[in-house]
Amino acid sequence: MTLHFAQYRDLLLRYLRPQWPKFVLMTITLLGSIALELYNPQILKTFIDTVKAQGNLNTLVGSAILFLIVALGAQIVSSAATYMSSDVGWTATNSMREEVALHCIELDMAFHKAHMPGELLERIDGDVGTLSSFFSTFIIQIVGHGLLMLGILLIVAFINIWIGLALILYSVGAFLALRRLQSLGVPIFVQQRQLAADLVGFYEEHMNGILDVITSGGSAYVIRRYIDLQRRVNSNSYRSGFVEQGMRIAVTMFLVLGNIIVVVGGTYLLLDRQITLGAIIMLSNYVMIFTNQLVNLSFTFNTWQLAAASMKRIAELYYTPSRVQDGPGIGLSAGEAASITFDHVSFGYDEGQTILHDVTFELAAGEILGIIGRSGSGKTSLTRLLFRFYDPTSGTIKLNGEDIRQANIAELRHNIGIVTQEVQLFNASLRDNLTFFDDRIPDEQLLTFIEELGLGDWYRDQPAGLDTELTAGGGGLSAGEAQLLALIRVFLKNPCLVILDEASSRLDMATERLCMNATTRLLAKRTGLIIAHRLATVEQVDKILVLEAGHIVEYGPRVALAKDPMSRYSKLLRTMNSEETFA
Repeated sequence: MTLHFAQYRDLLLRYLRPQWPKFVLMTITLLGSIALELYNPQILKTFIDTVKAQGNLNTLVGSAILFLIVALGAQIVSSAATYMSSDVGWTATNSMREEVALHCIELDMAFHKAHMPGELLERIDGDVGTLSSFFSTFIIQIVGHGLLMLGILLIVAFINIWIGLALILYSVGAFLALRRLQSLGVPIFVQQRQLAADLVGFYEEHMNGILDVITSGGSAYVIRRYIDLQRRVNSNSYRSGFVEQGMRIAVTMFLVLGNIIVVVGGTYLLLDRQITLGAIIMLSNYVMIFTNQLVNLSFTFNTWQLAAASMKRIAELYYTPSRVQDGPGIGLSAGEAASITFDHVSFGYDEGQTILHDVTFELAAGEILGIIGRSGSGKTSLTRLLFRFYDPTSGTIKLNGEDIRQANIAELRHNIGIVTQEVQLFNASLRDNLTFFDDRIPDEQLLTFIEELGLGDWYRDQPAGLDTELTAGGGGLSAGEAQLLALIRVFLKNPCLVILDEASSRLDMATERLCMNATTRLLAKRTGLIIAHRLATVEQVDKILVLEAGHIVEYGPRVALAKDPMSRYSKLLRTMNSEETFA
């Protein structure tokens, strides 16, 4: 993705602009700190010239006290400026982290299929964290040092124009050298951030599947992949180290040149009686400060490079468009059953691949459709299209006669409830797991829904009621109990459409009956889609849809199909036990 400078600028200003009052105060304290640091060598000059002229003792004591007060004041004001700079930087980048994370969550599933979770975590947290560190010191270590160096150049030029011009030329040369090294380093540091993301993604991918790797004998392959990735990381580290070291060498050369200019020029002017000894020492002090600022800039070079690389990667992520675009809305009403229409829908996850072929069917509001077929027939893909995780390659999907491409995505997903085999649980209380941490939902409402779903006895078995602590991943809960939680979550949404995606395929028969009783109450007066592995799961549906390799091979009322000896559904009923699963 090619981005322009204006896009980087607009992205930064979006988060820095709300901080402008703090920014103004920070600027004032920074300028005050610079002024005090520039003033102190002037006091030193007065002190030395007074000593050389055998001046008044009170003047010397006053100069010494003033020097100490100004030095202490400069440190206090500088610390205040540093604190405000950090506050502005972290506040702005925390907002950036939040919005970039939300943008990633809202991107289509094709994007998430192409990027591992570990990589995205590194880009959102790692890159924004690098930018936070940079912003927290940028004003002080780069802008502040730059302004201080400019002030020194102006003062030296005022003392002697030739020494001033020499230092200006020296500064221009140093600046151009730094800019050149930065331009050489940015691509290397961009690659460094990407390799870091790849490494985190590698760890995440293989740690999650460690048992499969070990049992399938894939350890050697994983190690080879790791060694190859680590070799690339090491190679990049060497290159970035060379660039950074080259910058340090260049700075050292310029520092030596700057000291030569001051020593030679100052000595000549002193012998020619154009300046005093105090002025020479003052110049030497300014050059020392100037030198320190260049050294500080050299030490921040690596952070500068990383920040530039991180900003590029964050901007690329932030400006990545979703293939699934939000619509104006189609006016879905919570809890009111919606009709579903698939009109010649075809779909594939990758270009040239077709998973669903010309799928066409209609389901009236309040009807329940049972979808059956072997694994890989396209059942789950069909439900993903309803959620608009993807858009069809061709054809139209409608709810209540409205194309769902025109739906507001948040509104659409709020009005569709889904229960799958895998239920995401958090390390939190039962209450928070049911409400997704929404404290606006009262306990009384939760308990009412639990009773309405017929789960009161199950709830009363929980040791601490709604305060029962659950662990992430559902530790301590059976698969059936996790499904019950998912059903309550859906009931709280009050959707117009409910999807059960093979939700009971891993349950024992007793738990499945409990879940089915709750499901019956959940589906009352709602449109439902039930994707099943077992024929028993679709015994009460209104219609049956049989998928085979992405094609509808049969669709119609369940009762009629069951009575038709030539129908596929009827043949399945005769040849399969109701509890037997499809292959």
